[in-house]
Amino acid sequence: MVQSAHNDNLPLFKLNSTHIRSIQYISRWNNILIENHLRHFITSISKIKGFKSFYNLQCNNIYRIEEIDWDATFYVLNDDEATSLTSLEFSAKKAMKVKFPLGELSPIYQLRKRCFDLYGDWKCSDCGNEKENFDHIWQCLTHRKYMAHIVLNAKKYLLYQMICLKSDSCTFSDLDFDTFLWSYTNHGHYLSFIDILKGFIPLSLSNFITSHT
Repeated sequence: MVQSAHNDNLPLFKLNSTHIRSIQYISRWNNILIENHLRHFITSISKIKGFKSFYNLQCNNIYRIEEIDWDATFYVLNDDEATSLTSLEFSAKKAMKVKFPLGELSPIYQLRKRCFDLYGDWKCSDCGNEKENFDHIWQCLTHRKYMAHIVLNAKKYLLYQMICLKSDSCTFSDLDFDTFLWSYTNHGHYLSFIDILKGFIPLSLSNFITSHT
């Protein structure tokens, strides 16, 4: 009996849709009339719920205080490959991009959570003095010369891109419009270069670029 049922291609039931078109209904959400396309509305609700969950994470406390250009931030997060394509390389890049804003790279701080018996007493492999968490990777005293080089190259690249966008009034010194923005020290109360490395685009930086291009 089981085998015959398994090989039976007849549908369990048949839906008669003859009179469905005559049924009139009004789509509502929380008793509010939905005026746009229903599928697009459901997509928007899903995105908003996802953003709300991300926005309210404890690690994002500072980003609820400081102003972030969320449109630009999520554009950077998603702008790797066409949405209609999938690949292992794209998935790996996307996973890495998601780990950056959450501060979940694999320094010793994260490895201790998985294998505490092995990594319990380990500290930064470069300085050997402090616990290696996400912020320490960029703030370690032994990394300062590398960070200074990264910041300098980032500023040069930004200025070059602005010149390509026909910016006539911006100079290299103008990029220092924010005291903390290019700092690779996490101040806790101000956005810094570490936040840019995570993928967050400060609204002040976005406005600066817009005003000069």
